[in-house]
Amino acid sequence: MLARRVKQLSHGTRQKLGIVMALQHDPELWILDEPTTALDPLAQEGFRRVVREAASRGRAILLSSHVLAEVDAVADTVGIIRAGELVAVESIAALRSRAVRRMTVRFEGAAPPDLARVAGVGRVTIDRDGRTAALEVRGDVNALLRRLAAETVETMAFPEAELTDIFLGFYGPAGVPAGRRAADA
Repeated sequence: MLARRVKQLSHGTRQKLGIVMALQHDPELWILDEPTTALDPLAQEGFRRVVREAASRGRAILLSSHVLAEVDAVADTVGIIRAGELVAVESIAALRSRAVRRMTVRFEGAAPPDLARVAGVGRVTIDRDGRTAALEVRGDVNALLRRLAAETVETMAFPEAELTDIFLGFYGPAGVPAGRRAADA
């Protein structure tokens, strides 16, 4: 393997070699563009561990990636660029707090018809069976939880907002996430 030229190595092996070469002197500032491209899942997890350790030692890490699950796994703060302009720099927690989340609730009986009138609830879609409701929820969920507590709920799923959904909100038809004015973006 040591006798082989770098250009003869697989894309993933070249990527690992590039990462090792770039980080071997433990720089104060890391600027990484799509660093895990072509890495296998084990190498990706190892890379994320190295990034988290470096951040805990005070290294500044700028990571550009279209693999948003990777960004979510290692970043505390993200910057979102649209049309070459930085439109947001926020913590992932702050972005998630404003994101539209999707909740699915299956009731023992018919889904209550008034769910769309609960504070924080946007669109409500009731399945054909009349017992399962899909809701779009934004912000504080306490009013919705109080309303649901008055019903007999069989199942409920309310996953955390995905960074991909938050990111795509910045690229909607108007290019402005829901709940924000163009002047704020």
